[in-house]
Amino acid sequence: MARVTEYFGINSDVPFVDVHVDRDNDIYLDPSAIRNDQSPLGAAANNRLTTLFERVVAAARSNTPQEHAIGRELLRHLHEPNETRLGMSVGEPRGRAFGDKLAEEFWQELRVNPACQDAAIRRLEDTRLCLKFVGNDRISDMTTRIIFDVLAKFTTDMMTAYPALKAGAQTAESDVWVPDEGQWQGRTITLPFATNKQLLLVPQPWVSKWTLMYPDQFYNLYSTQAIQDEQTTFNEKGRRVKPSKEAIKKQNPDKKPLNSAKAAEYITAADGRDLIGEYRSKVDIEFEPLTAEAINERIGD
Repeated sequence: MARVTEYFGINSDVPFVDVHVDRDNDIYLDPSAIRNDQSPLGAAANNRLTTLFERVVAAARSNTPQEHAIGRELLRHLHEPNETRLGMSVGEPRGRAFGDKLAEEFWQELRVNPACQDAAIRRLEDTRLCLKFVGNDRISDMTTRIIFDVLAKFTTDMMTAYPALKAGAQTAESDVWVPDEGQWQGRTITLPFATNKQLLLVPQPWVSKWTLMYPDQFYNLYSTQAIQDEQTTFNEKGRRVKPSKEAIKKQNPDKKPLNSAKAAEYITAADGRDLIGEYRSKVDIEFEPLTAEAINERIGD
C-alpha cells in the first residue's frame, strides 16, 4: 500500500498528510483543528465552515417553508467525498443519492434538537456533541465538502512545490461553497490522480485522531457536572453534600440527549451560560496539532 510520497516518488518531508492513496486512512479532517490554524489558509477554511453552517442553523430555527427549502438545499451538496482518503468509510463512496439521504437525516435532527433550536449549537463541530447520527466520519466528510476549494488551492500549491504530483493530473467538476455569494457553485478543478481517483491533499495541522469536540468529554465535564452542581446541598453543619457522578450517569446514560438538553437549558437561563462555548474555548486552549510522527503512527503501514 503506497503513501502519496511513495506513489509519486517524493523523497522529502511534506506539509500535507501523507495518506495511503489506495485505501481509507483512520484520521479525520477536524473543524476544531482548522479553527485553531491562524494562517490565511486556515482563516479561509474557517470562514467557509462558519458562513455555511450559520446559514443552515438559521434555516433550521426558522418556521417558514422557504427557509427550510434553503437549509435542505445547502445540505444537499454535502455528498460523501472520496478525494482525501480520510476516515474509515465502508466500501466505495455511495454518491449523491446517498448524500441526499444523509443530508435529510442531518436536517431533521437539527430541526428537532433543542440545542439547535435554542442556539446553543452554532458551529458544525458542535453537532458532534448533540446529534445522534453525527460521528467522526460525518464531520470529516462534511468539512471536506464545505472547504473543498480551499483544499484544492492547497493541493495546487503542493503541485507547484512537488511537480511529481502533476503527473497524470485529472480535471473534474465539483461543487464549492462561495461564502461571499452565500451559495454553492460548480467549479472545474485539476487535482493529482492516484488509483483511479482524484487526490485532495490536506494540511497536517488540520487533522485529528477523532473530533476534538467530543461528546463523551462534554458529557463528563459539563452535562453531568451541571446536574451535580444543581443537586449539591449543604447539611446542618454547612458541609457540601453532592451526588456522585456515577449515580448521575446511571440515571442519565444517553449522552447526546443529555448534552443537548443541558446546553439548551443553560443558554436560555437568566444568566445565559453557554456550555458548548465554554467547551469550545477549553478545546482551543488545549489544542496542539498532531505531529507528522503521530499522524504516521495513526495511519499505519
